Amino acid sequence: MTTNSPTRLRWTDLVQLGSPPIHGIAELPGSLADVVGLIESVIGRRSHSSRRRVPSAGLGYPYEILLATDDFDALAVVDLAQRNVRTADPDRFRDTDEGYVCLLVGRPWLSMRKYGPRGYLYHLIDSGHALFDLALLGSQTDDPPVTIPPSARDRIHGKVLGIGRIRLRQSATSLPCWRLVVTDAHQMQVGRTAFEELALNIVPQSSTPVPVVFDTSGSLDVRACLDALQVRTSASTFIRAPHPGISTAIDDGLAWGRAMIAQLGLPEPGVTVVGGPDCATPIPQGDLLAALAGQYHLVDAQAFLVFSVGAGEADHIDDGRQALLLAIGVVGQAVYLAAAAKGVGVTGVGGISPEFWNAALPQGQHALYLMALGTAAPHADKPDALMQGGHP
Repeated sequence: MTTNSPTRLRWTDLVQLGSPPIHGIAELPGSLADVVGLIESVIGRRSHSSRRRVPSAGLGYPYEILLATDDFDALAVVDLAQRNVRTADPDRFRDTDEGYVCLLVGRPWLSMRKYGPRGYLYHLIDSGHALFDLALLGSQTDDPPVTIPPSARDRIHGKVLGIGRIRLRQSATSLPCWRLVVTDAHQMQVGRTAFEELALNIVPQSSTPVPVVFDTSGSLDVRACLDALQVRTSASTFIRAPHPGISTAIDDGLAWGRAMIAQLGLPEPGVTVVGGPDCATPIPQGDLLAALAGQYHLVDAQAFLVFSVGAGEADHIDDGRQALLLAIGVVGQAVYLAAAAKGVGVTGVGGISPEFWNAALPQGQHALYLMALGTAAPHADKPDALMQGGHP
């Protein structure tokens, strides 16, 4: 599917809505509702809430979830924001005893439109969060890994970052807020404007992209992770009060994260614990508020996890480096869940001054992304990105 990229706006661009043709709207059938309910339970919104179970740069989903039948003859888009499933083949998604193949497809533009080139980093970290959670739904069987047949690749718009099989867990799940939308095949992955198509010209390309297979969570305690998902939140503001669970949350989170990236076949990112009760690596001397790019609501965090990469290496973004950024997201989500289990406040921090944090890192490492942990202030609002103290 392609979109013509105009050189300048036209009158028709303003007055023609370009809405996709809708041939019918209905409730989700039982087996499809079951699988969609499982997906929403780990990366969607809580019931009757706008809050998501995974963190996000820009409050959106910089990726898409697709479902496919085993033969890949039929595809459907699971729209977590609009709570609908779009497909041109509704009959193929009405009844199954096995479940469906699930695809995680990147949409970097949804982060880049707000944060520029750094949004490409954020979309991979966000996708890593989702990979961790989707792996909790893995089949836990010895089935061979799912692969995408060449005939199906041309029908999927965007880079497939992850793939796995989600099997049925129960029958006739009721999802009253969700709808099945029947549309044309080329209109399923809607919303891509000419600007998004233009942005694809600058993002890294891969001749033979290999998706991460999330068919199983390995030896992780799935029940503990799913329980933590129900209470996971992103701290808005920290207060200057010690939290007794920080050390355990960090240890558990890093252990869960390393176990998951090993299961997923991802590289292990550099992580340094700065500050905290043990204070093996103290917070560097200097202006912490400037080091956090003016985000004043973070200065009272007790500890920071600094994710880093090798400094001074070749200036290109290959598949290995993209896998490393996905791994940062996987470990980050593990830390979110471990912190939630202990009642520790936590949030990801992308807007930073790297030079400040580099002083706490091993020689040759460059700070890329932080996670702040501490005691969360109750009922506090996080500053909007356009306001003082927001993400720059």
